[in-house]
Amino acid sequence: MIVDVNMTKEEAQQIIEEQVMANKKDCALMPDSTTEYDTCFTFFYQSTSYLKSGNMNEMLVGHGPVIIDKQTGKVFETGSAYSEQRYVMAYEACGDPFASPKNSVIVQGWLPNADKVTATKFVKKVSTLSLSEAKKIIDHALDDKSTTFDVLPEYDTSEVVKKLNKIGFRSKQLWSSK
Repeated sequence: MIVDVNMTKEEAQQIIEEQVMANKKDCALMPDSTTEYDTCFTFFYQSTSYLKSGNMNEMLVGHGPVIIDKQTGKVFETGSAYSEQRYVMAYEACGDPFASPKNSVIVQGWLPNADKVTATKFVKKVSTLSLSEAKKIIDHALDDKSTTFDVLPEYDTSEVVKKLNKIGFRSKQLWSSK
């Protein structure tokens, strides 16, 4: 199903009602728990008996947010293994809320005042690449070509991405669906 890029919360809720809640007769959406993100909405549901009584013995457990893509209308039912923010971060990074972050970075381009020398030395430091290989990564970015490299396990990949962005090189951590 393809929908308007500017899907409203109401349109998203209607899709959730039709595709998810129709199969959950004893449950209801919790509209006050709905959150809008850049690419998606998250919805939560709970048993109607719990919502009426507040009795913890009637509460459903094990399910997580239901994610709906604003552009495509694709729906993902998640679980309670991760937080809502973790599922959304994975979804926005690679289109799969169940994906895991990899120790890989993609360098996609550069910003004005990018520091080529500092970036090259930094890529060499946090990877197994030689100086000439690290230089190629940065040179490709200066030509607006994307290149990836693996970060050594002793470094936090998300911090490597932050530092490269601060140095002036557009970078992102890669995620894997496997």
